[in-house]
Amino acid sequence: MFRKQQTIVYILVVLAIVALGAVVHEAGHAITAVASGSKIVSFGMIPGIQLYPEFKRIEWNRCIAYLEHTGTSYPWQRGLMLIMGAGATSGVGYLAIAGLFAFRPKGVVRFALLGIAVFYALDIITYSLFPPLGLRHWILVGGDYPEPVVGGEKLGISRPIYYACLAFHIVVYYGLIVFYLARKRCKGLTLGTNCETP
Repeated sequence: MFRKQQTIVYILVVLAIVALGAVVHEAGHAITAVASGSKIVSFGMIPGIQLYPEFKRIEWNRCIAYLEHTGTSYPWQRGLMLIMGAGATSGVGYLAIAGLFAFRPKGVVRFALLGIAVFYALDIITYSLFPPLGLRHWILVGGDYPEPVVGGEKLGISRPIYYACLAFHIVVYYGLIVFYLARKRCKGLTLGTNCETP
C-alpha cells in the first residue's frame, strides 16, 4: 500500500511541475509586458480554459498556456517580453539546481527539484529548436512560434549568436545537473574519488 501511495505522490509532483512550468513561463511574459507598459488582456491554459479576465471555456489551439496583452512601444520591449517566457523557466531551473547543492534535499523534495531542473531547461531549448522545424514547442502541443529566437532578434542578437548562447546554456545547465548527480554517488572528490556501487 505504501508503494502505491508513494507512486501517486510522485505522479502528482510531476503534474504540478508541468503546470507550474506553464504558469512560470507565462508569468515571465506577463511581468515583462506589464513592466513595458502593456496591459494583460487574457490568460488561459490547456485544454482551452480562460482563467483571466473571467473563467470560461474557449477553443483550444493546442497551446499549453497563453497570454494576450496590449502592444509594446518599442521592438526591444517586445523582444524582451518574448524571451522572458522561457527565460523565466530557465531562471527557476537554475534556482532549483542551486537548491539541490545548497540544501541537499532527500526524497520527494529532491525529486521535485531535480524535475524542475531537468524539465524547465527544456523550455527554452525546445522553443528554440522545434518551431523553426515546423513542429510545436513540445512537438505536438505548445506554441508554433520560436518566441525566444525572435525575441533575441528584436534585441539585436543574430541567430548564430543566439544559438551559440543556447548551446552554452545547455552545457552549463546540464553539466551542473550531471555534476550534482555524480557528486551524490561519489565521496571525496577533492582527495580522489571513492564511488559507491549503484
